[in-house]
Amino acid sequence: MKPAPVRLRLKEVRESRGLTQAELAKRSGVGRPSISNIENHKTSGVDFDVLARLAQALNVNAAVLIQHDS
Repeated sequence: MKPAPVRLRLKEVRESRGLTQAELAKRSGVGRPSISNIENHKTSGVDFDVLARLAQALNVNAAVLIQHDS
């Protein structure tokens, strides 16, 4: 059985907080190009440390950012 793909709901959550990619980059310490790549599904994976920093900057539990697609 193949695992369900996982994607991050980063853009949706970021926009709901009224933040630009640049603002999130500044708050999280994650580069804006990396944020763009994550939002546009142009990366094969995200390090747990990066996920934690993004979640903290957005003031959400990291689980909120993860969506399993079936």
